[in-house]
Amino acid sequence: VLDALVSDAARLWNEKPHDLLYAFDRPFLRRMSMADPSRERRAGYRIHELQSHSPAARRLYLHPRLHRVAGLILGEQPVAIQSIFFEYGSAQALHRDPVFVQTAEAGHLIAAWIALEDIDPSSGPLVYIPRSHRLPPYEFKPGVYRFDSRILGDEHLRAEHEWLGEQMRSRGLQRTIFTPKKGEVLFWHAGLYHGGETI
Repeated sequence: VLDALVSDAARLWNEKPHDLLYAFDRPFLRRMSMADPSRERRAGYRIHELQSHSPAARRLYLHPRLHRVAGLILGEQPVAIQSIFFEYGSAQALHRDPVFVQTAEAGHLIAAWIALEDIDPSSGPLVYIPRSHRLPPYEFKPGVYRFDSRILGDEHLRAEHEWLGEQMRSRGLQRTIFTPKKGEVLFWHAGLYHGGETI
């Protein structure tokens, strides 16, 4: 299933379906039909909702065992709401998902990261801060806890990272990298600070 998913993603770079979204280098989504594989199929790109065009991705997205574990964690029936495929390590800065992904009820969001190959420390693995989900939410402005690019800028993200650094030092929190074998899964609380290590 994992190999078929990777093959499907490669096929879609050639087919370039107009109803599939991807992002390259920045968070802005574009239609895959506008993609330039020679320039953009490298570190920094991701495909959103791959399960809409890949039967293999759909099998993982709806996998009964993953949903069972998610249900045990949440204490209720889970609903899959988003998938992101990374061919390369994301190299994303540390962040919390609720800052960018809104849910009706705070704290009712978890993520599952599935390794599509053996992950090496030099390949840009997932990095996370154990116990950081217990930190209070960061307030970008009075009463503003979500990042909205219409009212917030890069300086607000830098301020959040400085705050996180202070919290880590004062609480003795350390960065940890996740180097799983192919097929292993990591579930995490949406409030956990995580990102991508340098490739």
